[in-house]
Amino acid sequence: MEREEFEDVLNGFLNKEKKACIFTVGAEVFVEGLYLEILQDKPKNPKKWLAEKLQSKFLCLSEPPIWRGEPDWPFYKGEPMIFMTQTSTSLEKNKELAEYFPIGDTVYVFSSKNPPKPQEGESWNTVYKIVIQDNEGGYTEEANYCEGM
Repeated sequence: MEREEFEDVLNGFLNKEKKACIFTVGAEVFVEGLYLEILQDKPKNPKKWLAEKLQSKFLCLSEPPIWRGEPDWPFYKGEPMIFMTQTSTSLEKNKELAEYFPIGDTVYVFSSKNPPKPQEGESWNTVYKIVIQDNEGGYTEEANYCEGM
């Protein structure tokens, strides 16, 4: 399977099944690893193979994100982070705060272990990443990683 074909199949699967995409900062290492695996495994049904490989990836604490614009699922050290929650900055009931917050932005919170795949007995902590999309889906910002205590 050629790389371009693989990326098309992968991105289509992620958009449909996981509400994610491969054109996100940090996804390159993850995509490269999957591509090398599919070249080695040579599955007859690449979509089924992807479904099995990605079953434990792009996890959500409850519901998947509802993106305002294009999916922008963050990665940490080559692994997709876990989606925690999202909220919109609707300040209709508290208009005096409108001076401090952009009204209508949607804030998405993700987390990951650090390191993402600790060895047995290895200590780890939690890191968080915040993705912000405006009310028109016109831009995406990503906040720096914050290490949990």
